[in-house]
Amino acid sequence: MKACAKGLAIVLVIFLGLTAGAKFFGGYRQSFSVSREIFIVATIVEVALAFGLLLSRLRRLAAVGVCVMALLGIAVELLSGGATCGCLGATIRLTSAQHILINATVGALAAVGWGNEIAVDRK
Repeated sequence: MKACAKGLAIVLVIFLGLTAGAKFFGGYRQSFSVSREIFIVATIVEVALAFGLLLSRLRRLAAVGVCVMALLGIAVELLSGGATCGCLGATIRLTSAQHILINATVGALAAVGWGNEIAVDRK
């Protein structure tokens, strides 16, 4: 079970690294549905969550943070009316369905990882 929790954490770290890197290298566009400040804060939070997932003491808290970010991503998509939020920078544009599916999947993986961390601690 401990290997499963670490494996999920590694998958999430890779994903967060991809999204933060895409934002960093792809840059911000005025057409995004979020402000430049939110775009920058989201990038910093993703990097912080990735580091948190790598540290066993912070892994549970970071997993909850990833769940929250995933829910916020879904909310932004649903409220934006189809305008891209820039979650993958200006490089990759997702359809509304892809955006929601990716966020739901990432949130589910983080929730399972969080549950596994709790189960490992109870043993």
